[in-house]
Amino acid sequence: TVAWFEKRRARALSMQTMGFALGGFAAPIMVWGFQTVGWRATVLVVGGVLSSAAWWAAGITGRRPEDTGEPMDGLTAAEADATPDAEGSNGRHLTAQQALRTRGFWMISFGHAFALLVVVSSMAHLALYLTEDRGYSAGSAAIVAGIVPLVQILGTVAGGYLGDRVNKRLISGVAMQMHGAALLGLVWIDAGFSVVIFIVLHGLAWGVRGPQMQAIRADYFGSTSFASIMGWSNIIVTMGAIAGPLIAGSLADATGDYRLGFTILGVAAACGTIFWIFATPPSESA
Repeated sequence: TVAWFEKRRARALSMQTMGFALGGFAAPIMVWGFQTVGWRATVLVVGGVLSSAAWWAAGITGRRPEDTGEPMDGLTAAEADATPDAEGSNGRHLTAQQALRTRGFWMISFGHAFALLVVVSSMAHLALYLTEDRGYSAGSAAIVAGIVPLVQILGTVAGGYLGDRVNKRLISGVAMQMHGAALLGLVWIDAGFSVVIFIVLHGLAWGVRGPQMQAIRADYFGSTSFASIMGWSNIIVTMGAIAGPLIAGSLADATGDYRLGFTILGVAAACGTIFWIFATPPSESA
């Protein structure tokens, strides 16, 4: 995707990210299939559909616009010239080794990792928190967890629009504050509306921030070595995805509830804004 879009990169990636959110609705379909035709037939059908879709998509996106005669972003030369460049987007294509030597690479990676402290821990523990600490029934907790992806979709649409018009570092930094406020409000405000606040703030932050994570890397480092750069970055990002649920779960077992663990993760996410402040574009000599 990043090789096909530059001026409208955030918008394109928002559509891609929306696919992940929509994938959450596949679970009821899978359950219906298991109950109706059995798990073997369901898995075969789903596997066939996914394989066919992946083969078709790879045939299109596996190439670059210049290989097919398609214009970048689908824009004419005049339209492209009239559209401002994103911060850090100057047509340069850094290698993975060059990217690793820039401050932006590390700041983006740690900023992304700190966001996932909240995202993954809430995915893993939200239902348990609602049932054990807030007295929700299992069904009600499942409904709350299912609403978050709906709000995420709205945020993703907004993130694609804003990402091509507003500084991506600013968007990401504000989203980090929203992640932190959502989790802190959830555990420190006992009123029922705190759950609504969490759904709205966390869902929107997740959706708005998501498209910026790949887009800003492509803006800074180009698309030629994008896969390698993402691979190295994901080593750091994965640490946040692993640490969040472990911290929340371990402290819940030790203290008897999720308040301390979620508080630590919420504060950490909010403090993660500092990474985006310093995630400036690479210098010309990088």
